[in-house]
Amino acid sequence: MRGKYAPIQLDFCQHHLTFSHKLTMLLQKMDRFTEEAPATSLSRDITNE
Repeated sequence: MRGKYAPIQLDFCQHHLTFSHKLTMLLQKMDRFTEEAPATSLSRDITNE
């Protein structure tokens, strides 16, 4: 039973790792954007949406 589902579980783990890696990269980009942009304009964009 375990051997049957092992590849699926491994595939899910790899997918989850790449997803969290992409999320980390996105957060780093947002951090850089926040540093460059004034905080007031950023908060205005968030409240408009």
